[in-house]
Amino acid sequence: MKNAFTTLLALVVIISVMGVTVAAAASTTYAASQQPTQITITQHPPQQVKVGEDFHTKGQVTSGGTGLGNKLIYYAQLNTTQNKWYWYYNFTTNSDGSFDDSGHYNKPGTYQCRYEFWGDDQYAATRSDTMTITVSQ
Repeated sequence: MKNAFTTLLALVVIISVMGVTVAAAASTTYAASQQPTQITITQHPPQQVKVGEDFHTKGQVTSGGTGLGNKLIYYAQLNTTQNKWYWYYNFTTNSDGSFDDSGHYNKPGTYQCRYEFWGDDQYAATRSDTMTITVSQ
């Protein structure tokens, strides 16, 4: 009985190791086959706004100069205490890859934000440059 258990345990370990190897090879192939992308901000929000004041950010997601329509874009802000980026909402690009996002801040402070495309089967992930916005009363 003890030998059967040891053999079964050895088989589980071998199968697990083989599974990890196959998964790693598949993800490497996936990453290598993705096309590079870029988010270009064409209209920046003002560097200084007042609490509650609406502003627009316009941009476009492209790959090889072609706009990528119907792609999910995430708005992210830096939490300076934790030094981590957190996404707050998302939206989909227009058919030509462009987007026009509007928003406002409810509290004074200095905010660092960016737009992110997390990638998909065909296109690699990318993000915009970081924008800094100071919000006053």
